[in-house]
Amino acid sequence: MLNIKDTPVKNTAEFLEQAVKVARAFGFTDIDTALQDFPSKRLKAAHKVIHTHNRDKSLIPTMRKLATKNVQESTEHILGYELDTSLESKNSFSLNIANTENPIAEATLIATAYTLLDSLGVKDTVVHINSFGTSESFTRYLRDLTKYFKKISADTTLQVKSDLAISPVRAYARLCKIDKTLADNSPLAVDYLNDDGRSHLWGLLEYLEGANIPFVLDNSVVGGTDYFEQTMFEIKSKNKGKLLAYGGRYSLLGRRAFKKHVPATGLTIDIQGTGAKCPKPHTKNKPKFYFAQLGNNAKKAGLKVLRMLHNAGIDVGHSITQEGLTKQMSYPIVGDVPYIIIIGQKEAIEGNVIVRDAATHKQKIVSMDNLVKHLKKLQG
Repeated sequence: MLNIKDTPVKNTAEFLEQAVKVARAFGFTDIDTALQDFPSKRLKAAHKVIHTHNRDKSLIPTMRKLATKNVQESTEHILGYELDTSLESKNSFSLNIANTENPIAEATLIATAYTLLDSLGVKDTVVHINSFGTSESFTRYLRDLTKYFKKISADTTLQVKSDLAISPVRAYARLCKIDKTLADNSPLAVDYLNDDGRSHLWGLLEYLEGANIPFVLDNSVVGGTDYFEQTMFEIKSKNKGKLLAYGGRYSLLGRRAFKKHVPATGLTIDIQGTGAKCPKPHTKNKPKFYFAQLGNNAKKAGLKVLRMLHNAGIDVGHSITQEGLTKQMSYPIVGDVPYIIIIGQKEAIEGNVIVRDAATHKQKIVSMDNLVKHLKKLQG
């Protein structure tokens, strides 16, 4: 949980102002605003009991919103932030991305939270990552994890046994807290990944590496729920190991609770204190720049560029989660900006970007190291 006293902001309201500012820089809007143009459709009642750790309960109403709007029937990517004030002793600020299976979604969530924490002076953080892979991989992992618990039954506590009756994942989460030796000897989820699971995990790691965000693989990151698939992650302080943010891909929740496959991934930051309200975003001037990328290498460099421009106070429009240059350039905002910033495969390899004048189509190749200086000169 993030303690406001450990940051330079005065109170929760000031933290949320900064959180919304950073979220908007990475393309997020208030989730209700993001979903307002989608027609609502009545949902059937949940057909299966969902076992969840208290900290992940906020994902259930979010998935309900996404499923009610049938966002999976659209090609539009949903990037939304929201504040949950229903919890007894804390507020939770969350970021969610729906409608893409690409690990750029997880990477964007992590990069946004990492940038927010950095802007608040919370340094020396590291991302802990684990993966259950696909449903097939997860099933095999659960089978062997259950066998392992039967093997060590005599050495486990009553709490672990009670959790095992609910979910092996929940029992393992408990075991990690009370007996590190037994937890370390359990099956590793990443050992059960098939080709799709490995590709998704390595894709996320490559995006984080491209954005200069430190990470470690950590088998103990399981969330304590039974509706995560593919990757799960936590952002912790390096020295004290304090949990600052957490999340994962929770598409399985939609299939289990609402019989709908809504590709969705989310990240949550818990904040001490209650009673806060999520601020309405301030009206701001239209950005002078729009950023587009072409290819995986360019997308990896893209998150680094967005972090760099935000830290320099330069507003830039983008659709970082989208695939293909044509799709990105079709966004309405593109017609209103005077300059387009483009990274292709060649530029990503060489550490350059293309800055194009939208009116004259004249363009200049600028090194990434000089990009901020060049854009500030164009801003005037």
